[in-house]
Amino acid sequence: MSQKQTTKITCPKCSKEHDFQIWSSINVTLDSDMKEEVLNRKAFTFECPDCKEKTIYTYDFLYHDMERKIMIYHVTSNEALVQAMESFAQMKNLEGGDGILDGPEVEGYRKRIVRSLNELREKIFIFDAGLDDRVVEIFKVFCIIQLKQSDPDFQADEAYFFSRDGEIGFQFLREGKAFGEVAVDPADYEDLAKNAADILMKDDQEPNFVIDTEWAYKCVTAED
Repeated sequence: MSQKQTTKITCPKCSKEHDFQIWSSINVTLDSDMKEEVLNRKAFTFECPDCKEKTIYTYDFLYHDMERKIMIYHVTSNEALVQAMESFAQMKNLEGGDGILDGPEVEGYRKRIVRSLNELREKIFIFDAGLDDRVVEIFKVFCIIQLKQSDPDFQADEAYFFSRDGEIGFQFLREGKAFGEVAVDPADYEDLAKNAADILMKDDQEPNFVIDTEWAYKCVTAED
């Protein structure tokens, strides 16, 4: 089951201190309503009882989807990143139900670490679409390279996968605001997955927990 606790948070507007509920583990299989609260950021939104100011308060927690066999650590510091890596590296057993590491071995879990809520949402969308996030990140890098080749002035601070109305692609952000999108042909995704077979096989043998654009750039550079 999901695990929560109460912490103190100071409103950035009126400086009043109040209790705020945070989650150390969110199991969206057993607590299905929590998935939407993660995606719409309600699980991270503090509304001050005094001045009604709303603030996004991020914290470290484990996102667990038993149905899709996914565990994603959201971390907010380098220290938490190291701890998450160590936890995943030691993780061999999983008791179905509450995320406690004590039970029969479960094969096939994808374990990831992300450092922002946008990254977390992206991972959820990718896995919900039944795609491999490693292929998606490599595809993203190729898209960025091609866009820069066609337009030397192209500059995006962030790029994220989207899936809606049967269409998949990437949305580009600059200063936190979306300014463009690129659609992806599913056939091109499948072709890239086949061409990246060696990369995926190597990663299967020495799994990485942080699969992001930096990881993909290294893969593409190594291939070149």
